[in-house]
Amino acid sequence: MLPVSQPPIENGAVALDQGKVIRVGTWEELGSPRDAIDLGDVILLPGLVNSHCHLDYSGMGDKILPPSSFPDWIKLLIGYKSETSLEQFAKSWLEGALMLAQTGTTTVADIESFPEILPRVLPHLPLRLFSFLEVLSPRATPVAPAEVLQNFLRRVPFERLGGQGAQPNRWPQPMMAGGVNPGWWFGLSPHAPYSTTPELLAACQELAARHGWRLASHISESEPEFQMYMYATGALHEWLRNQRDMADCGHGSPLRVFDQAGLIHESMLAVHMNYLWLDDAEILGRRGASVAHCPRSHRYFKHGCFPHRALTGAKVNICLGTDSMASMESGPNGTSGLNMFTEMQMFASWDSTVSAEHILRLATVNGAQALGLKGRLGQLSAGAYADLIAIPYPGGKTSVYEKAIHHQGPVSASMVGGRWVVPPISAELDASLPWLAGRPAGA
Repeated sequence: MLPVSQPPIENGAVALDQGKVIRVGTWEELGSPRDAIDLGDVILLPGLVNSHCHLDYSGMGDKILPPSSFPDWIKLLIGYKSETSLEQFAKSWLEGALMLAQTGTTTVADIESFPEILPRVLPHLPLRLFSFLEVLSPRATPVAPAEVLQNFLRRVPFERLGGQGAQPNRWPQPMMAGGVNPGWWFGLSPHAPYSTTPELLAACQELAARHGWRLASHISESEPEFQMYMYATGALHEWLRNQRDMADCGHGSPLRVFDQAGLIHESMLAVHMNYLWLDDAEILGRRGASVAHCPRSHRYFKHGCFPHRALTGAKVNICLGTDSMASMESGPNGTSGLNMFTEMQMFASWDSTVSAEHILRLATVNGAQALGLKGRLGQLSAGAYADLIAIPYPGGKTSVYEKAIHHQGPVSASMVGGRWVVPPISAELDASLPWLAGRPAGA
């Protein structure tokens, strides 16, 4: 057992009650209870936390070819979205969630470009979900930023999601969304500095602070974005200069735009942060913001080296995400899908000096901290949610952490909130879970 919050436990066991962990230890320490489920020779570890995803883009695998530049990819994405129906996006969303469920993710932070589909998909989702409403409005408009933001919020069918009126701040968190869904949190995602305005960013911060919502934003994702803000030049600047007011360019890094709007703080999840300027890392560390790194997306766009050491040196909390099927290369047998184990393996392939234990933390406890649920997600300890997964234990001389992060294929078992999502062979199957029909043969 890899609790993550403490050293590995051989012949480990975990006691659960009311959807939470009440005790971990060896089989003997827990008293060898008669009603226990023996999972056999497996590695038992906490469910993985996917800190950044676009589930509704899951149908785009292999449909958008690697572009020559980041702005060209944005144009291709806009074109694909304009030709896709809400029904197709809902199907895509659930397909992506199934990929994650089968490969060990138990919590996902998703960017909701089409919040209208949430009532259709949430009742069928046996994962914990953070929905970050995507907000963007780069064009000059006479509408006040607060009204622009309210227009986006009106697209979220709060009343159909089980809330009391359109006041999500009144809801207990996590909120049961119905069906088998174990918990849902709501937040805002001002998309990126280039697709918003400083005034809209400030409006998002004010509303999020008022309601206690978390924030997630794409920041310093690409070199063209970095050039646009640092030097008021480059491909992205050239494309957007007739579409938005460029007065916020040429004065520092993209991070500075967010920091000046008051958005860099412990409730902000800065996605990507592939390019840093001067003390950007120190600003993130000092403010307590987290950074979500998506290794396969990073490789797809051929970004420069991810500044892991600079961010770690500044004590920035770094976590991992999958990003989307629209921003990853195909594997030998087609696109390998949304899979946090593959993200960990990609990260490990870039720097052999980073330990497997550290990489596993990026996909568990660090993700929990980034989402404000430190101690409740990403670890097996008393009081944590009963979110756990099991993978085959192959034996051998390499460390159990190495074996864990290099796991291939579906998990042997997965549990969220004390309920089986992927039941082990020894457990009684729950036919009410819609995911079982899509479970790979032999899993």
